Amino acid sequence: MSPLSAPPPGRTDSDASYRELVEHANSIILRWSVDGRVLLLNECGQRFFGYTAEEIVGRHVVGTIVPTTDTGGRDLQLYIEEICASPEAFGQSINENMRRSGERVWVSWTNRVVRDGQGRVIELLSIGSDITERQRSEEALRQSEARYRALFERVPVGIVCADANSYYLDANDCVCQMLGYTRDELIGLHASDIIVPSEVPHIQSTLDQIHDRVDHRREWLFRRKNGSVFAADVTATAMPDGTLLGIIRDITALREREQEVTRMSRLYDALSHVNQAIVRLRTRDELLQKVCDVLVDHGGFRMAWVGWHVPEDHRLMPVAQCGDSNRYLDGIRVYTDDRPEGRGPSGHTFRSGSPYVSNDLLGDPVSGPWRAELERRGFLASAAFPIRVGGVVEGVLSVYADRLGFFQDQEVRLLEEAAADVSFALDNVASEAARRHAEQTVRQEKEFSDSMIECMPGIVYLYDMSGRFLRWNRDFERVSGFAATEIAHMHPLDFFAGDDKVRIEARISEVFATGESSTEASFVSRDGRQRPYYFTGRRVTFQGRTCLVGVGIDISERRQAEEERERRHRAEAADRVKSAFLATMSHELRTPLNSIIGFTGILLQGLAGPLNTEQNKQLEMVRTSSRHLLALINDVLDISKIEAGQLEVARAPFNPGQSIAKVVALVTPLAVAKGLAVRVEVPAVLPIVVGDARRFEQILLNLLSNAIKFTEMGEVRLTAKLLDAAGLDAGRPAATSIQLSVRDSGIGIKTVDLPHLFQPFRQVESGLARHHEGTGLGLAICHRLAVLMGGRIDAESEWGKGSRFWVTLPLEGPVRS
Repeated sequence: MSPLSAPPPGRTDSDASYRELVEHANSIILRWSVDGRVLLLNECGQRFFGYTAEEIVGRHVVGTIVPTTDTGGRDLQLYIEEICASPEAFGQSINENMRRSGERVWVSWTNRVVRDGQGRVIELLSIGSDITERQRSEEALRQSEARYRALFERVPVGIVCADANSYYLDANDCVCQMLGYTRDELIGLHASDIIVPSEVPHIQSTLDQIHDRVDHRREWLFRRKNGSVFAADVTATAMPDGTLLGIIRDITALREREQEVTRMSRLYDALSHVNQAIVRLRTRDELLQKVCDVLVDHGGFRMAWVGWHVPEDHRLMPVAQCGDSNRYLDGIRVYTDDRPEGRGPSGHTFRSGSPYVSNDLLGDPVSGPWRAELERRGFLASAAFPIRVGGVVEGVLSVYADRLGFFQDQEVRLLEEAAADVSFALDNVASEAARRHAEQTVRQEKEFSDSMIECMPGIVYLYDMSGRFLRWNRDFERVSGFAATEIAHMHPLDFFAGDDKVRIEARISEVFATGESSTEASFVSRDGRQRPYYFTGRRVTFQGRTCLVGVGIDISERRQAEEERERRHRAEAADRVKSAFLATMSHELRTPLNSIIGFTGILLQGLAGPLNTEQNKQLEMVRTSSRHLLALINDVLDISKIEAGQLEVARAPFNPGQSIAKVVALVTPLAVAKGLAVRVEVPAVLPIVVGDARRFEQILLNLLSNAIKFTEMGEVRLTAKLLDAAGLDAGRPAATSIQLSVRDSGIGIKTVDLPHLFQPFRQVESGLARHHEGTGLGLAICHRLAVLMGGRIDAESEWGKGSRFWVTLPLEGPVRS
């Protein structure tokens, strides 16, 4: 009897053989009623689903072997009625079923209906086989294919697949967007359809290379659907099945960046040459001509010229030019008023005092009077910048380029800077000319009265209300120590200091207000010596100007006691001048150093072209030396700001534990490079400190760096602890300060040198200065920063055995008004 049919009703003689056949079948055999309940499940099915016959017979198939969520939303009874009405639809099916354990499995079923003698459906018979592993494999394959397709579509580079003859079989969205084709349009095209004609001859040699299992990479010029052309980097390889895989990267942006780097490098070079010319050249015409030469020869501009204002005819007359090989300037007129020839970039700049940039010169309406000449010479962009003398616009620097959109923000900024530098230099030229004229006048007037004033006792002087010296005798030069040409540029108050300067200034005002006055004050000579003098002054009119004529008599014997006090004031003033000078020079030096570091970085990154090994090595040395010099300058700037009282420390909450970890991470590579161990003993949790986190880290970094620098073997140990008001170890509630200690096993410091540790520009005389570089500013800065933050720094050392430095800072920081 076939397992697909049940024994007819009433025929019990075959029941035993039927049941035996069913029970021992290797397939799952399930008989179920038209109301969905299990009538029979053979041994194979019982083992598969995990039920005994007693457990499953009579149970509804839904919720037993069919998951309740997998009925498709249909009522099972309606489903069975549909089967009974159309049994031909109830044949093969693949279903996800459920074991007793809840595990989902896949079964392939062959289904039949069983009828009685009248043809009525009385039960259903299903024979199944386990296809779970096959189904899972197929699902894994589908997921893998889906992932591959998603990767293929979403990767941010173009990917194409082609046959062995370079006809395209597939392409992702990125390459479609790159070329302007849809995927369907691209499939079937040949490589020659999307590259420029000049590239077509290279296709076959490239295919031969790839078929020989050699990966291919080169730049190709592609042609988009709209006809535009772009450059792309292509990597192609042969797949195991013989198809070709190509990866396409649009390098248009990269080429633009390379061009921008080249253009900016040329502009920076030009600006450097302009600054050199400013320092070297002394006349207006020489300087302006050099600027034009530099902008064309080094800056990459087609032409540059400077027009100088001629007030009589309101015209900008060319006084310097470079690049005008076609004599463009000879055939044009540029004015400064509102006529059409005065509304161009140069005229607009002269009147407004602001730069005028035209990145589409031929399309700019203001270029009308000169458009034909500009087009004939290929000038496509232009910019004009004002040149001032004494704050007044006197000329215009105009530059031209042969590329649309040439003048972007950086280019304009650099050219503005160049024009400003030229204006500054011209101010100096004018000032120098005025100074020479004034000196000549002074010499002439001085010769007139020298013979009269030389015979008077003491020092004699004559100056106007602005303090400009007009006359003086030789005794004035002898006592002051200054030459006549120097005194001509000095002010009367330059010879006094401290309270004397204030008193003299008041007496000078009194002379010009009332007619005369007298006082005692110390006269300061060039060598810094101060001599007490009795001065008298009287108001006079000389050459139409109100002046003061005076005599000074030496009264040194009466003022020797005051001289020492005045010398101290001069020393303090000199120290402030030194600090201000160092701060100013540090700022001036940092600007070119930052430029050197920046340009070296550009070269090392390869943005300006590849470097060979030796060039790379030399540039690394340049950058390392520049950074070292910048660090030294920053030290000088810090100590100068501190001494000048210009350095303020912040007062804000910060986490000292995070700052310590940050600094330790910075110095650890230095220690590892020397084979030193860094030991850190810091509580797991430290209280929040109110102070300046950056200065806190600066102090700690300097102490750790010094310890590593002066230690050749052994270790560097950092510890942190909390102290109470008495300076003893404390827990968090009682703590008022934090103490950081850095101990090393280095060379140590001699006892006689310890008092000099925290003095600026001083390295201890222990041989360290001969083996270790530095300015001697680090510890001085640490000491003064600690004081500014309300704390202190101390040190102890034993020569040859190492040193210990510790800094103590309040948790709340100093309170400043």
